[in-house]
Amino acid sequence: MNLLRYIFIITVFTVLVTPYAFSQPEKDIRDPKALDYFIEGKTYDIQSDFSTAIEFYLKALNYEKSSGIYFAISQAYTKLNRFNDALTYINQALIISPTEEDYLLHKGQLLLALGNTNEVIALYERLIQIHPDNIQTLYNLGRIYEEQKMSSKAILLYEKIIDEFGFDEEVLRRAYDIYFSFKEYDKCIEIIGYFLKLDPYNKDFRLRLGGLYQITGDYTKSLEVYRELFRLNPEDKSIQQELVKLYFYEDNSEKGFKEFARITGKDTLTFEEKLQIGEIYYNLIATEKEAVKVAKNIFKEINISYPEKWQPYFYLGAIDISENGTSYNEKFEQALVYADTSKEAYIQIAYSLFNKGDYEKSISVIDKVYSISDYRMNYIYGLCLQRTGNLEESADYYNRALKIAPEDISLLSTLGLLYNTMKKFDKSDEAYEKALKIDPENALVLNNYAYNLSVRGENLVKALDMIRKAVQKDSKNANFLDTMGWIYYMLGEYDLAEKYILESIALNASSAVVQEHLGDIYKAMKQTEKAKTQYKKALELNPSSESIKQKLENLN
Repeated sequence: MNLLRYIFIITVFTVLVTPYAFSQPEKDIRDPKALDYFIEGKTYDIQSDFSTAIEFYLKALNYEKSSGIYFAISQAYTKLNRFNDALTYINQALIISPTEEDYLLHKGQLLLALGNTNEVIALYERLIQIHPDNIQTLYNLGRIYEEQKMSSKAILLYEKIIDEFGFDEEVLRRAYDIYFSFKEYDKCIEIIGYFLKLDPYNKDFRLRLGGLYQITGDYTKSLEVYRELFRLNPEDKSIQQELVKLYFYEDNSEKGFKEFARITGKDTLTFEEKLQIGEIYYNLIATEKEAVKVAKNIFKEINISYPEKWQPYFYLGAIDISENGTSYNEKFEQALVYADTSKEAYIQIAYSLFNKGDYEKSISVIDKVYSISDYRMNYIYGLCLQRTGNLEESADYYNRALKIAPEDISLLSTLGLLYNTMKKFDKSDEAYEKALKIDPENALVLNNYAYNLSVRGENLVKALDMIRKAVQKDSKNANFLDTMGWIYYMLGEYDLAEKYILESIALNASSAVVQEHLGDIYKAMKQTEKAKTQYKKALELNPSSESIKQKLENLN
């Protein structure tokens, strides 16, 4: 029994023990003997002897077929949890009095207890047409609509309750949840306004209001809300921090720095401290939409205050790249002017250009300050050369970096992959073995090494052992599962191969390689149509693949 149905059954019992439930039928009974038996039955009913009460109510029916007597019998059966019997008698009552509100409500509660939800909806909709001002019926039907995923209908009823009967906290809360799920944030703001009329100083409501204004892009109003929150809660650090962010967002960075200084108990902030604040928001750009504007405003303010520092120019250029802008080169050039011989500026700019895909420009920046003894310069140089297809030179720079940091797992793994691509398999295996000697449980190295071995068809038992360790570390990694499946394919265990490749695709269906792997498995299992389907999916993801085209042609 679900919670909503339980609530309504409890409501049934609550309604039925009120004095009104027994007083109304007495007025409807005209026959004296029927009334005597009814009163006798009611006496037992009050004493919770419902079975005996029903006996007297039935005797009353022998003298008069009153809707009130049928209703009383239905109520008594309900208290005995005999809902089908109760339904039979309430239907008799409704034949005599088809628009009686209490009878209709009682029938609705019985139908709900019996799980006849569609009938309940139809009955309550009819009841609302007959008695449109019954707030309990409106609310109950709204709850049923919600349970049946009919939120659009539920919200109309909640709006009617709010408009006609005023503010009820539970109705407001449910209306808010529906509006929020529909992303109707303006309506959510309106609902929070009603909440605040009920409780003007409620901190949680005000916080939610401030957040809603941010979602809708009205940062000015959000700032007003947080100012008032800060006035009411001057010691709340989380409110202060949000207020600082809003000052920065609204391009009032000077005020933002002052507020941040106040939070940290300082009169003013140094250049380094301001830079750290900017870096915090810069690092949030990938996960928080508003962080871009906040970070940009912070670095613009720092740039104005410290025009001869290279860092603000660099970050403004990096932010421009994140926004797919075109002014980043200009910003980077300015940074290098003020950086003088600071290697850090050159390294940061070169790495940003590498991430942008401008490999030649990245190399030209590194060349200006290149030092064979600098790990990061060699590593970035190697990355750029690898991306441009200069694999031999790339390996040289990686090895230079490795001499400086011989236990760098990431670098060893990168070398392993590079040498494998170059078909220098001994050197590839050597790099992986060194990495695993340093960190035997490194899941990424285990996967890469295992996959390289499986593609070569070498040491498959060893490869299987390694990938099992990797999957044990991260069982939801699509790449690891693909490697596991491919090793089983190479071992001829096609059922297991299919199992793991399907798990990989369930996590990430966008890899042409994995879709092709599944096609290869189905081909080996002689399931030609399934193989064709998978090859077609792989070709959709990688239309230029000659190997997939050839496999499809061979099957046809």
